[in-house]
Amino acid sequence: MSLEMFTASDIATAICHSCDKNEKLILQALLLVKNDLSPAKVAEDFSVHCSTVHCWMKRAEEEGLSSLKCKPGRGVKSYLTAEQLSELRKALSKPISIDDGFSRGWKTGDTQNWVTDVQDMDEPYG
Repeated sequence: MSLEMFTASDIATAICHSCDKNEKLILQALLLVKNDLSPAKVAEDFSVHCSTVHCWMKRAEEEGLSSLKCKPGRGVKSYLTAEQLSELRKALSKPISIDDGFSRGWKTGDTQNWVTDVQDMDEPYG
């Protein structure tokens, strides 16, 4: 896979015309590969696995640059139901009361504990 079917100009034009931030990110990564940066280095720079960059390259070659838009159904599925997500959003909109009478914003651990409690999980979420 070397993206031979596309010129750097093709990829740059696709970046300019894209309205999807994830698609732009993928196209930028592919432009770097096209400009002779190794997929491993691109993966490191974009904080993704090397196989992810190779998948992007394969999709672009097999389906074209327009296939790189984020498609529904990709990614990690939520552990929470729609109702639980709604409850979490509501909870996150309110500060947490602390012992001294003050309140503070939510931290990652607070959210993980909330999810664990709601899901009745034995192990902490996260």
